[in-house]
Amino acid sequence: VDQRDIPSWRTAVKNALKTWFDAQAEGMGGLDWACATAGHTDLVDSGIRGIGVQGGACIEVRSCLVARNAQEGLFVSGHGSCGLLEDCTVADNGAKGVGMQSGGFVLARGNRVRSNKEGGVFASDAGTLATIQQNAIEDNGMRGIGVQHGATAEIEGNTVARNALEGIYVSRPGSRALVVRNKL
Repeated sequence: VDQRDIPSWRTAVKNALKTWFDAQAEGMGGLDWACATAGHTDLVDSGIRGIGVQGGACIEVRSCLVARNAQEGLFVSGHGSCGLLEDCTVADNGAKGVGMQSGGFVLARGNRVRSNKEGGVFASDAGTLATIQQNAIEDNGMRGIGVQHGATAEIEGNTVARNALEGIYVSRPGSRALVVRNKL
């Protein structure tokens, strides 16, 4: 990663989050996307995904159990779609614990992402942004964290251990990751 790009990328991420939270605080103020909040909830044994976010919608999920879903625990897809996942356990899902693609944005902070059949946290496609901070990402069936096909990720302060393949994997042209102070 070119160090000159990091401040502009961080600024873009912070601005996207600020816009999201400001709009939520103002009762959505006429914006053209939907927002939902889940807290202290168990999202377990769903037919497909524990949580799916698409079409420019956003969700805030805190202090939840997201487990044993057929595919991803949390899946965010599409330009402008976003998710905040904080202080949750995301475990034993049939695919990835947390997946994002096609221009989605996820901030995953302080979670336990473990024992998912495929990867722990996965970002794919140009325009997709992931901020992955202070999580325990362990015992997943493939990679702990994957960034590919042009996605961009900031990976900081995580414990990534005992995953079947790489702890952190960055692949394909255009993919970028800033990896700082992780325990592998």
